[in-house]
Order: sequence, then C-alpha cells, then structure tokens
Amino acid sequence: MDDTKENTDELNKELNKELNADLNKPVDVIEEKVEEDIQKIEKETEEKKEHENKTTENNENEKEEQKINEKKEDAEKNENKLIGQETQKKEKPEKDYFKEEKRIEKLRQLVEATLFMSPQPISLQEIARISGTGDLELISELIEALRKDLIERKSGIEIVRETEGYRMQVLSELEVKVSHLAGPTRFSKGVMKTLAYIAFKQPVKQSTIVKFRTNKAYDEIKILEEQGFISKEKAGITFVIKTTKKFLEYFGDNAIKLIKNPDFE
Repeated sequence: MDDTKENTDELNKELNKELNADLNKPVDVIEEKVEEDIQKIEKETEEKKEHENKTTENNENEKEEQKINEKKEDAEKNENKLIGQETQKKEKPEKDYFKEEKRIEKLRQLVEATLFMSPQPISLQEIARISGTGDLELISELIEALRKDLIERKSGIEIVRETEGYRMQVLSELEVKVSHLAGPTRFSKGVMKTLAYIAFKQPVKQSTIVKFRTNKAYDEIKILEEQGFISKEKAGITFVIKTTKKFLEYFGDNAIKLIKNPDFE
C-alpha cells in the first residue's frame, strides 16, 4: 500500500512539472503555436473548399456532357428520320411523278390541238373522248388553264364557251384582217351566217344582206369573195351576190337549193 501511494505521488509530481513547464513557456512560443494551428485550420479549410469546387465543377461537367449527349441523340434521331423519309421517297420513285406530269402535259397539248382544229364549238365530253380520258373535271381545268394562258400572253387567239361547247377563235377585233387566210371551216360564226343567208336567198342584193346582217356584212362579203365562195355583179347602185362553183365543191351539191328569189328584180 505504501508503494502504491509513492507511485501516485510520483505521477502527480510529473504532471505538475509538465503543466508548470507549459505555463512557464514564453509568450512568443505560444503565439507561434497558435499561428501554426490557424494556418493548419486555414489549409484544411482551403483544401475542403477546393474539394467542393472540384466536386461542383465535376457535376457541371457531367451535366454539360449529358446535354451534349442528349443533343447528339436528338441529332441522330433527326438524321434517322430523314433517312427514313428518303427511303420512303425511293420506294415511290420520282419517275412516277414525272410520268404523271408528262401525261398531263400531253393531255394539255391534245386539248389545245382539238380546240384549234374544230371548225365549230365542241363539247367537253367530245374533247375528253378525243383525249382518251373520262376525267371531265381534268379536261375542264386544262381548258381553263389554256384560256388564262392566252389572256396572260395577250394572244390574238381566245377560247370562248358557247351553248354547244368550247371554241378557239381569233379575237373579234383581228378577225376581219385575217379571216381571208383561213379555209371556210375556220370562218367565224358571223361570216358563216352571211354565207348561209346568201346561199339560201341567192341571187340576192348586197343592200338586202346588209339590212339583214347590219354594216358588218360588208367586211364579211369581202372575205367570202376573196376566198372565192361568192361572186358579185354590178346592179345599179348595188351588187347582186350568189355562190360560186367552189362553194358547191366544198360544201356539196346538196348544201343548198338554187331557187329563184321572188324578191329579186
């Protein structure tokens, strides 16, 4: 028991000695230790901050990389979509489109030729029959497109719709100057009416024709005479008009009955 007490006393003395040594250290030594502790704390704080910054930066980089990857995926999807569309187009060859366009253009040409060659108004159904199609709506659209094209080009030709159908003809203001160049089947309706009147009433005075057809009959008679379908003979202050042999050759012997006109003196 005495040994234990002695050991305890020795330990207390040692501790007191160390404590007194620390308390008796110079102030500058204490300040230096405090400074070291502060620096250590600051260093640990800085390292912690750097670690946090790196973590934040890594997170931002990951987010940015994720956005880039998403954009790449979207771009790939769009590219695949475009490839799919191109594949579908290839499955339906473009030549089919051009083939249809060529067919429509051929129809348009045929419709125009039909209207040009027809000496009288021609029905929509007849034009469609000649064109080899039953699509009346398409034929009607092509005729309207041709009509507008002639107007836009300020052409000397026009397409008009009459009761019997469609007719392609020279503009009325140009007709008098060019009608003599055409065959009788291309005569205007007015010229044909005058010719029919002459054929039925012949021999007939020019003054009588003018009364029936108005003053425009002078130009129509001139056209018919230049074409050789009528002849004129002086009779006082007017002319006597009748059809010629060419008229019979062209329209046939049965086209008219040459009867004496009781009104002719």
